[in-house]
Amino acid sequence: MSRVDTAVDNKLEEIGSDEAKALEGKAAIANARLAYELFENKFANDPRWAALEAKGAKKQRPLWASTGTKNPAYSDCVYVDELVAPLIVNTMPEKTLNALADHGNGAPTIKVPTKSPTPSWPSSLSWASTSRLSPTSWKPTASLPSSSPGIPSLLTSRLASTASTAELLA
Repeated sequence: MSRVDTAVDNKLEEIGSDEAKALEGKAAIANARLAYELFENKFANDPRWAALEAKGAKKQRPLWASTGTKNPAYSDCVYVDELVAPLIVNTMPEKTLNALADHGNGAPTIKVPTKSPTPSWPSSLSWASTSRLSPTSWKPTASLPSSSPGIPSLLTSRLASTASTAELLA
């Protein structure tokens, strides 16, 4: 994520206009949201996928990488807080995880209609938080202290768990 913004921000700085400056720090999140919308639509509207799922196939989950913030002008949780959605895997570094636990939001921030035939930015994406996670589908084995308001219990339980990766992804 941050690598996309770093590259795009460099180009925007070269342009130097007020309009270009206003776009700094927005490319990575916009790109990831579009990717997530494509992911949602593919699995919602593809008859081949429906047939595979009926036979027990599981979705390949999107992965957000490079979610540590490199630009100190941006929130240290921006690439996590702005991209929380069902089925996402996030490879955030420990520094970002600690920032999220300290002052991040961590609530779902991507809402994509699953019956839209083609992606359209930004009208089909909501910047508001919506709850689409179901914490009842698994049993937590541990949790971080309640003094970690920025991380939902679903996330903290999985992070603090000693379960294997395969168990976490099941």
